[in-house]
Parts: sequence; structure tokens; C-alpha cells
Amino acid sequence: MTGARGWLVHLAPSEAVVSRLVGRAGWHIPPSSEPIPPVRAEEAAEGKPAVDTGVLLQPNPDGTILVGGSREPVVRPEPEDPAVPQRLLREAIRLAPALGQAEVLGAWWGIRPVTPDGRPVVGTIAHGLIVAAGHGSLGVILGGGTARLIAATLFEEALPFDPQPYDPSRFARNMAT
Repeated sequence: MTGARGWLVHLAPSEAVVSRLVGRAGWHIPPSSEPIPPVRAEEAAEGKPAVDTGVLLQPNPDGTILVGGSREPVVRPEPEDPAVPQRLLREAIRLAPALGQAEVLGAWWGIRPVTPDGRPVVGTIAHGLIVAAGHGSLGVILGGGTARLIAATLFEEALPFDPQPYDPSRFARNMAT
């Protein structure tokens, strides 16, 4: 498990700009097809690993808009590239020019746990110990399915879908014995 930093910027436009989730191509690809690459020492020595961005506008019921998203490998506690919010805002304004006049309420980042193959780890790792981790930026989206799988496992019910792609043992070959 490693970390991927993601930024969000919160805007308050004076009038409605978008009424639905609007996105532009970027790194927003299903995680199983695009795992986060490991950071190599030469990249870190040069200052920072590359940051992937792909603008996504999320309208909120209060009229504000969340602008995301980004993904950068985590090397240290503080952001390797603090200019990411500027890049997100430029891309958001390009997608919806009226956002150029919106008030910026704030920007923040969080570190999301990700696995080498981009898929979460969900399943039993020892008797009485079940893990559900590594969802990356899709934790809320995948949370319902994860909960159904964990509940079925706990109550020894029929599994709601094939758990094999998420099986924690898929990394066992890489673990020291």
C-alpha cells in the first residue's frame, strides 16, 4: 500500500454554472487499468514526481462547486507540487469559463491509500481479521460494494460478486515469509 495525494478546490460562483457532474479527460480512468506508478529515486532527486490532473466539476446543493481532481505519488508529508490547485483552476475555467469569477473558498489535499495494481484490498487475511483498504480516490464510490462484500463474508452469506480481483492474497508472492 502506498499513498496518492489528491487536491480539491472549493468555489462559490455567483450563479449556477453546472447542474451535473462534469469532467474532462485526464487520469479519471478505472483504477484497475491505471495503477499509480512507484516513485523512482531519480524522480525524487529532481524535485518531485509527476502529478496527474483531470478536471472534474461537482456541483453541491448549496450552489458551491468542488473542483478536482489530481493524483500524485506521496514521497513526503507536504505536497511535492503545491501549484496543483492553480492547474486545477485553470483547467476548470477552460471547461466552464464562468468559473473565472467564482469566489475561492479554499483548497485542500488528502492522502489516499492505493495498491500497486490500483484495485482495493478486500477480504479475510487471518481468522477474524478482515481488511478493506486501498480504495484510493474511489472510496466513497466503491464503499457500498465493499460493505456488501464484507457483510456477506461476516455473516457467511452468498457473496454479492466475485471477490477474487480484490483478494488480499494476490500480493502474498511479494511478501517476505
